[in-house]
Amino acid sequence: MNDRDKNVLLKLKEEAVVLQELTDGYNLQGFLGSEVLKRAVGMTLINIGELVHRLTDEIKQQTPVIPWRAITRLRNIAAHGYHTLEMEDVWKTVTEDVPLFQVQIGEILQGEENTD
Repeated sequence: MNDRDKNVLLKLKEEAVVLQELTDGYNLQGFLGSEVLKRAVGMTLINIGELVHRLTDEIKQQTPVIPWRAITRLRNIAAHGYHTLEMEDVWKTVTEDVPLFQVQIGEILQGEENTD
């Protein structure tokens, strides 16, 4: 893995932690009721999509279990069609998909450490 991919993966992991911190203590109704939280989560999802875009095709091909294209599509919708986002789906993504994504990124980085 090149240094750029490694740095991007580390930043992706950090952004996943930010999402956890933002939503800690909230449930769906609390999330839906907080415009500030919804916007902060949306911006963080945009950041994740931007970072994914910076990864090389090589690293994406080595980890096909991660839905890289879906992450990029979500970024595009959040950035260009925010008003069309279904916030219940965003909540599900943040609470179910992002924790798994964080584990997967950690496994990629752990695998890299084991090969050094």
